[in-house]
Amino acid sequence: MREQLALKLQYAFDSVGLNTISLDADPHSLSGGFKRRLALAIQLVQKPDLLLLDEPLAGLDWKARADVVKLLKNLKKELTLLVVSHDLKELSALVDVSWRMNMGGILKEETLPL
Repeated sequence: MREQLALKLQYAFDSVGLNTISLDADPHSLSGGFKRRLALAIQLVQKPDLLLLDEPLAGLDWKARADVVKLLKNLKKELTLLVVSHDLKELSALVDVSWRMNMGGILKEETLPL
């Protein structure tokens, strides 16, 4: 059981680029981008088929935003992503199907490019 958990943790940390971070590191000492990666790694330990993300780029600087977009591109190869975001241009490379909510209500399918 411990070996399985260790393998899942290794997979999750490798998938999000946290393999250089010590498991003993204080999460409060991590940058915003690394905290976002850690949150994704926690979800990936469960090996989901679908990953729901709400504003994955919010509050991140340009470097961390670029890192998260790159990470999501890689994750998209292995699982389905459902992303809610205002950052349509930055995330457009990830989009297969886009739905736009207008005034908090009606959903409308949008054609690409956004």
